[in-house]
Amino acid sequence: MKQFRGLLMKEWIQMKGWLYVLLVMGAFILVVGPTSLKRVFGLADSIGTIGFMTGLTLIFFHSIVVLLMFITTLNKDMARQDIWFHTPASMFKVIVAKLIFSVFVVSVSIVFISTITFGYLSTTLENTTTKLEVINFALLVDGAIIFGSMYVACIGFFFWVIFHTIRMKIRMLAGPITIILFFFINYWWDKILASPFFTNLFSMMGDIPFERLSASDVMEKTFSFDLYVGPSAQLGELLFIAITTILLFVISVIWFDKKVRV
Repeated sequence: MKQFRGLLMKEWIQMKGWLYVLLVMGAFILVVGPTSLKRVFGLADSIGTIGFMTGLTLIFFHSIVVLLMFITTLNKDMARQDIWFHTPASMFKVIVAKLIFSVFVVSVSIVFISTITFGYLSTTLENTTTKLEVINFALLVDGAIIFGSMYVACIGFFFWVIFHTIRMKIRMLAGPITIILFFFINYWWDKILASPFFTNLFSMMGDIPFERLSASDVMEKTFSFDLYVGPSAQLGELLFIAITTILLFVISVIWFDKKVRV
């Protein structure tokens, strides 16, 4: 445990600037942005509505920030190969510490931005909407983005390992080949999930009941958007993707330790 805390402290010393930048940038955009957008573009919407949409855009942007931060800290250590060889911690602990710290920084930023964003939203809601519904809505959005960002980071790490593996053999073509592999694998991944076998397997566990989420009431009353007739997801598919992502992350760590780090 002390070893893992030490790894997290190392990440804090090396990457704490990301937290400060995200907080300052988020506060500035949410305080200045809505008023500026309304004046420059002559928007008819209220400041509360513009502020909420601006904040929601920032929150969704965080889904790729974890990946950017995770890859940045990996690249920093790649420039110092002695770090990999002399650390007493296992490679799995080193990589997990980087991922956890990246998720922590982004989570703090998301919670901070959500506080302001849903503060804007509360000024536009009808009186029939309770604070509890707004909080549940915020938790739903924040949770989805945090888990989604972890998924993006794990997939990005997998292709980052592929890139460095190819780069050791053919430096100039490593980037284009990795991009081609990304679209090729993504194409066949979608084909597999859409196959009759997996479609029937996922349908056995049913769909996520969007109509039962308190957020659906908030969205419908405020923006005339019905979640039930909008996007849908199957519980079985989400569980399958989550388990597959964890396995892919573990394989990527082992692959990195055996093929890239040496």
